Amino acid sequence: MNVKLFSIGWLLASVIMMSTLQADDSAWKFYEHLELRQSTGKPLVKLAYGIKKKGYDGTVRWRVTNLTTLPLYNVSIGNKTYQLSDGRVIKKSGEGLTKPLRSGESETFLPDNPNPEDYLGNKPNPASLRGVNTESPAVKFSLARGESAVDWARHGKVSRPRR
Repeated sequence: MNVKLFSIGWLLASVIMMSTLQADDSAWKFYEHLELRQSTGKPLVKLAYGIKKKGYDGTVRWRVTNLTTLPLYNVSIGNKTYQLSDGRVIKKSGEGLTKPLRSGESETFLPDNPNPEDYLGNKPNPASLRGVNTESPAVKFSLARGESAVDWARHGKVSRPRR
């Protein structure tokens, strides 16, 4: 009986957490950071960063999208650098997914907080976000479980959107 109640409680908590995470993603506006393409020009992966729709509040999220027809494994993004309007440069570690990224699927990483202290309380002029960058390789993945990451220097190219 207790196991059943625990299982039902766990299921409800999981559903609530997942719906909260999905609803939270809708509060963000994403901007394309880069796209990885095969040497033939066919797109493979898109990386975007997002800020809240209501405006920058000291947090940034990253989203990766699989543009291939195959699942991608061991997907990770490189270390990130944030340039702020007051001249500060904040570095954050890269991140990885724990599950395969299916064809056409997007996954959003947990938020980075480059300068949350500027947005706590009533600081008169908080620093805004002026730029983002990722270390190379910006996105790594493998095409099969247990394989090493694809080498973009030999098999593809990175394109960045015009701003």
